[in-house]
Amino acid sequence: MGNKETERVHLTGSLTFNDYKKHLTYHLRKPVLFYFCFVFFFTVYFCYNIISDGAYIIIVPIVTIVATLVALIFSFLLNLLLRLLGRREFNSDLISKNEIKYIIDDEGIRQQVTERMHNFIEWRYIIKYYESEDLFRLYVSRRKAIIIPKRFFVSNDDLKVFKKIVNQNISRVKLMRK
Repeated sequence: MGNKETERVHLTGSLTFNDYKKHLTYHLRKPVLFYFCFVFFFTVYFCYNIISDGAYIIIVPIVTIVATLVALIFSFLLNLLLRLLGRREFNSDLISKNEIKYIIDDEGIRQQVTERMHNFIEWRYIIKYYESEDLFRLYVSRRKAIIIPKRFFVSNDDLKVFKKIVNQNISRVKLMRK
């Protein structure tokens, strides 16, 4: 039997609020879009029920403009609220602000926050993986993700090895490029 040396990537870094904000932007994109569509169609339905008679050539553009503006305002307010909640969440999580050391190999992802605090995630527990321009998001549940900014990688070789390890070990890889 050949003794195959396993590839490993060692990363170190601390998450910043900007990293977390980028994660939130990607993570909340679909819910905010869904909310926009819901408010838009609800407003259209509501306006058509109020203004049921008249020249539809004039009413349709006006209702569309009003519905778009209402949906934009409500989506902006929702986005603002979610960002405020995200800031509170980030500020309350003292562990994620520490410098974290990662060792990533075929077995899984090891995180070391302090001398006594270790975390190990096997690849089978990662349900989704997204790559964006500036960070990786590895989801262990629908809402909880391991956020690894690309600035943690020392070289492009480490980045290539990381991608290779992820692609080999996640059965349901979902790549999303911006």
